Amino acid sequence: MLKSTFTSLFAKRLGGAGWTCARCRNRLPRPDHSVAAPFTRQYGSAPRPFPQPKAKARPRRRAAILLATAGGGATAMLLSVGDDIKGTYEAMERTGRVASALVLCINDYRTTLSQRDKLEDPDEREELLKACHKRCAVRTLKVLEKNGGIFIKLGQHLSAMNYLLPPEWTTTFIPLQDKCPVSSFESIQEMFRKDTGEELWDYFSDFSPEPIGAASLAQVHLATVKETGQKVAVKVQHPSLEQWAKLDMSLTRFTFSTLKRFFPEYDLEWLSSEIEVSLPIELDFQCEAANAQRTKEYFARIPELPLVIPDVLWAKKRILVMACETGRRLDDLEYLDANGIDRDEVSATLARIFNEMIFGDGAPLHCDPHGGNIAIRPNPARRGGANFDIVLYDHGLYRDIPQSLRRSYAKMWLAIIDGDVERMKKYVTEVAGVGEDKFPLFASAITGRDFSVVSSSITTPRKDSEQKLLSDALQEGLLVDLVQMLGQVPRIILLILKTNDLTRSLDESLQTRQGPARQFLILARYCMRTVFYEQLDEIRRRGSLLWPPNAVHALSAWVGYLRVGIKLELFELWIRIRLTFKVTTPKPPTNKPIRTTYHSVDVPLPPGFLTTFPADARPITVTPINFGKTVLPEYDGRYAVVLDNVLSPSECAELLRLAEASVPAPDTLTPDPTGAIVPRNSEHDPWGPALVNVGGGFEVLDPQYRRSDRIIWDQREVVSRLWARMMSVADDGEKGPATVMKRRLAEVKCEEKKVVHSVRGEKPGDRWVFSRVNERMRFLKYGKDGFFKPHCDAVYADTADPSKTVHTLFTIHLYLNDSKAEAPEAQLVGGATSFYSSDEKRKMDIHPKAGRVLIFQHRGILHSGDPVKKGIKYSVRTDILYEYKDMLDEPKREDEDQSDLSDKK
Repeated sequence: MLKSTFTSLFAKRLGGAGWTCARCRNRLPRPDHSVAAPFTRQYGSAPRPFPQPKAKARPRRRAAILLATAGGGATAMLLSVGDDIKGTYEAMERTGRVASALVLCINDYRTTLSQRDKLEDPDEREELLKACHKRCAVRTLKVLEKNGGIFIKLGQHLSAMNYLLPPEWTTTFIPLQDKCPVSSFESIQEMFRKDTGEELWDYFSDFSPEPIGAASLAQVHLATVKETGQKVAVKVQHPSLEQWAKLDMSLTRFTFSTLKRFFPEYDLEWLSSEIEVSLPIELDFQCEAANAQRTKEYFARIPELPLVIPDVLWAKKRILVMACETGRRLDDLEYLDANGIDRDEVSATLARIFNEMIFGDGAPLHCDPHGGNIAIRPNPARRGGANFDIVLYDHGLYRDIPQSLRRSYAKMWLAIIDGDVERMKKYVTEVAGVGEDKFPLFASAITGRDFSVVSSSITTPRKDSEQKLLSDALQEGLLVDLVQMLGQVPRIILLILKTNDLTRSLDESLQTRQGPARQFLILARYCMRTVFYEQLDEIRRRGSLLWPPNAVHALSAWVGYLRVGIKLELFELWIRIRLTFKVTTPKPPTNKPIRTTYHSVDVPLPPGFLTTFPADARPITVTPINFGKTVLPEYDGRYAVVLDNVLSPSECAELLRLAEASVPAPDTLTPDPTGAIVPRNSEHDPWGPALVNVGGGFEVLDPQYRRSDRIIWDQREVVSRLWARMMSVADDGEKGPATVMKRRLAEVKCEEKKVVHSVRGEKPGDRWVFSRVNERMRFLKYGKDGFFKPHCDAVYADTADPSKTVHTLFTIHLYLNDSKAEAPEAQLVGGATSFYSSDEKRKMDIHPKAGRVLIFQHRGILHSGDPVKKGIKYSVRTDILYEYKDMLDEPKREDEDQSDLSDKK
């Protein structure tokens, strides 16, 4: 549904809709000065916020909590068991596991969040909460595995809810998709005898005691039918489900109601309600047999789709005998490649199958298409393109989409593909009953994309910048609105959303090369077909299709449908040409994180370097960037400024020479005890590949994200001189650009939310005061085709002095050579620093020029290093550090100027 969640740009996109997230509506000041953890880009999944209690529980209240939990669990148990002593004891065990895990997790979160509020270091706060997520997820996983049955099913649902739960939860539950408890062979024999009145061996000549697969509700055994010798797969329900279903549902309902009591804004009771409706149907294998037969008959009319539904021989309520159809998992990429199965064709086939289920007239919809329920196998005998079969299992959870809903759903998707916001509003209301204030939220939920992308071009591939915006929106409280909205939409919509989630996850696991464009063309074709049939029905109601006005309308509808089909055919023709001529796309990098370290040697600075002006120096000029008057008006209020001639060309060359000289020779370094390495291109080259920080002292090489070389030089004296040079520009009046720049960079008020992150318990007058420039300089060397993908800079926290809160707020880019855009004689072409709109369709460029400095805030400015087309680009990046000052602290002296501040250590 959502890879993370949605952006606060909704309100701007809606104009006067006045949408505000729940946390903003209900935010109250907190009585401490902890700084909210700033966003840090990670290659793993970023932490999502978890519900926070409003106050610490008092001892008496905590005791009441324990009693209420135990009492509720005991009540559920008594409703579900009879007088059997053994059964009662086992019920108490099951109830005790759930109750104790629930109490431990709630208490763990309360304790962790209390400790987290006392920490100031963002990384420590983040790691503390992630550790709590992991502990509680592992604790819960053990309970789910021990209790089995319905709890495994619940865990499978939760593992797919990465739009609501932190990754530590969803990834911990992934094994539940395939690794489930196994019922004993003896219990299976006893159930077969009870349900059929015969012995197992009366029907089968061979029956494997060990299952070939086990799921939450059932397991599958291979067997041979005695009379015919046919190899079959026998799906048998876990015998214990019948005994514990009522108790387990009571415990599930109790768990979600208890969580709602502590965290009322995160009401997930709709999930247990949906399970209560769906579970009895899934537990009746005769319903599953009917669903499988119906699906097989439906797709028999579409032989070009390589879908295989196993034949059902017979079924009882808890036993299902079907033809044995085997295959491998879709995400077994080595198997696909070894058998010559094209991943993009598999992706397109899945899109056609599930779009047919959603939009086909009278088609049944499979609502549980996770990785364990779909297999693939090679089939070179197939004609018509596909050289494989898709085998679909587990037909217990099906729904029929009413025709009116299907048609509105098709028109909603066409509006999304067209980026037509007004039509989106209309059809989202028809589909889900969602009002105008929440329609962006639903549109993002149904697509899994940020609304700024949904309202512009949904067919563009997802970018890292979008992931950042989605994560930011979660932290701004949009999660609450999402949970509440999902509790209000019709249940059939929840199942459609779930199906979208699972099929999107399957598609991503294939690691296709074409991006989403083909899938959306396929979707558009099915939507247009649905709308076309609706238009024909409306025309028929007005009379014969041969009546001239009706014939014109019918022709117009047919042309619209045909147009989408032609686009898809042309796209697929290009794919066939690409395959014929072996036009390939590089595979994603597979580099693993490595522990890195960096060292610098003392380099003597030339006399007067950056303290006096050389002969080729020119006067420094200051040019602020007024975003409100650019192609990026949404950045109005954010700060960026360009200073030209800060360094002369000779100083740029000297600075680059000093940086290369600062890199120690490999044979002078003592091996790091942790095994960390210094990235180098070669032992004779001071430059090394620019890696991406993934936290914990580890970095990863990702040439798909950034491609350049780098030197890291820690030198506080050089950055102090550089800052003094920038601040040496003369004041130019109260509103002059130089004066405004100095005032802007000297101090930032906490109320300036477009510039700084929130501070817990902040008061009017609290501020961030300039501390120093970060001594770590990152020298970057971009060769031909070098680039840095769009991103937002992360905040760095200096924790050297625990008594102070010091963070970076602004980025400094210093360019060391000219580009042809600034100097016609230059060799460098390309390499601009570009500021982007959130959908990356609009941008403004700052071109490299020797001695030019670009300063801009970290928060909320999406930017990139554009590809270098020719030549080499050299630049330096560092940051400006600020110290948090409470309003009660002694104010800064009025006679203290900016250059003095830079020398304070």
